[in-house]
Amino acid sequence: EAAFVFALPLAEGGSLEAQRWLAYAYHNGWGVSKKPKEAFRWAKQAAEAGDPSSQRMLAFFYDAGSGVEKEPRLFFHWTRQAAEKGDAPAMLNLSHAYEHGVGTSKDRAAALDWARRTASSDSSTLTADTADRARTAVARLEAPEAKAPVAEALAAPAPAAASVAPAAKPAPAIRSDVDELPAQRAVDP
Repeated sequence: EAAFVFALPLAEGGSLEAQRWLAYAYHNGWGVSKKPKEAFRWAKQAAEAGDPSSQRMLAFFYDAGSGVEKEPRLFFHWTRQAAEKGDAPAMLNLSHAYEHGVGTSKDRAAALDWARRTASSDSSTLTADTADRARTAVARLEAPEAKAPVAEALAAPAPAAASVAPAAKPAPAIRSDVDELPAQRAVDP
């Protein structure tokens, strides 16, 4: 609670770090009850002012529907904004978005490009976990896509008209460090 006494006036005065801290605090319930709409409001304010960590956080809120309706295109927009500023987790999330068509068209080449950029990043936001996941994504995206041979596909019996095709496997969830970041790096509002 004491942190709010100091952070709130700073955030209201335009401090991006304080705005980001308030977004984390409201999202995680640090010293206050969880308030997703307040978390969204502070993240949006800092994101619109150009803070890459807040842009990534805002993208997460749009992806998760936390404090706002889920909106894949806005998830993609804010992820790209943060990624273009060198935010490593956002770079990897952008690779994921291109790979699975989240908020954009599927683009395997762009997914590979962003995974490679993440893996070779020297950003202070690159953690060992993010680097490992980026290298895994590069290896997966560099591998040839598995395709059934044409002869096997033609020889396979056609499904009965009444049968229902199995549901497509959903894309893996976007990972976010919204809950982890402050524990990794101190935020000095």
